[in-house]
Amino acid sequence: MEKMWNELSELIRSHYEAKTNNDLSFKVQCKNRSIIIKERKYLTFIIENPECDNDKEDEYKFIESIEFDNDNKKYAIAIGFNPAKAESHEFDLTNKKLIYHLSDNYSGYFLFNLYPLISKDKKAFYETPVTLEYESVILKELLMKIDGIDTIIFWGRTTKVNDDLLDLMVNNSSDLYLTISKSSTKHVHPAYTPYDDIEIQRFSSSRRVRNEISYIE
Repeated sequence: MEKMWNELSELIRSHYEAKTNNDLSFKVQCKNRSIIIKERKYLTFIIENPECDNDKEDEYKFIESIEFDNDNKKYAIAIGFNPAKAESHEFDLTNKKLIYHLSDNYSGYFLFNLYPLISKDKKAFYETPVTLEYESVILKELLMKIDGIDTIIFWGRTTKVNDDLLDLMVNNSSDLYLTISKSSTKHVHPAYTPYDDIEIQRFSSSRRVRNEISYIE
């Protein structure tokens, strides 16, 4: 994982100014479990935006890597729509629930945001100036260069994702999973679903994946 992280970091740094943050060995309380995180890293990017008032800068959170303190060998890539926030000293609810459900079967995971702008304004996501290059280059790197990695989609059914990106994920992932609600049997975002109602379910065909993540207005 360290080698992959370094390669991705260098790839992104060749295009943008980046900050690498690193937290080593600490515990995260997820519901009734305390889980040891061996290492956590994430890349955030500060990009000047001439449209911002008062010389403010937009901040982007692209890739985060979380490694568990266990003996598992397999990694996952968890793909979401956008980051609501990026804090070096705490985990958001989405990460806590992913940690809770992935720590037993994986050695760690990369969290990848399709639209990296930290914002709650959905209109802003599609206007992110680095989105297209970032999506086509970095997502392909993650999917193609890690042998046998599981891909877990967790953005939920209220978000519309570009068809080309979906094809890239479906066609290049060796094993594709979705976060499913046990009670509704629908694809859900973990942040808005109780811990015990979340299930990581494998989908064997691209048609089934498309049906599950179809956009609901």
